[in-house]
Amino acid sequence: MNVAVPDDRRPLRELPTIDVRDGGPVAHATACRDQARAVRDACLGWLPAGTTLAAAADPLVRGWMARARSPYVEDIAGVAEVLGVPGAWTLHAAYLFGCTALADEDADGPRLRRTLDWPFPGLGALAAIARQRGHAGEFFNVTWPGFVGVLTAMAPGRFAAAINQAPMRRLTVSKHLAWAD
Repeated sequence: MNVAVPDDRRPLRELPTIDVRDGGPVAHATACRDQARAVRDACLGWLPAGTTLAAAADPLVRGWMARARSPYVEDIAGVAEVLGVPGAWTLHAAYLFGCTALADEDADGPRLRRTLDWPFPGLGALAAIARQRGHAGEFFNVTWPGFVGVLTAMAPGRFAAAINQAPMRRLTVSKHLAWAD
């Protein structure tokens, strides 16, 4: 299943699909290690000393997720091992900053539309569709290599879902302080 998506005001392109029904997110990160590291770099590269901050934050996030009994701890640990650089845990602490979504219906039926409105250069070009399997069956996850969990997913004839975050109120004016907001 390939889906055409806009990419930085260029013509629509198709997202690659990877079958990770056996191995899930760790298999995705392993098969696409360079892209998974590029996702990490796109998200943390704009931060002053982003790698240093991630190295300090990763153990805190890992401890918090373990105490919260997150079902993703094992997979995130596997992704962190595959990446071999700080940041996997830190990025997973920010899952709630999902993108803007719209559910509507037209003559062809219901649709779930999503826009990548994070200001991370290159992140949109790294998106992929992962064919995955969970306890309730198979589904398609619009995701990035190295990302665990679901922000946007669908299973034909069963469901379509998206996690959203309301627009963020900026408290600072400097783009270098956006992390503080």
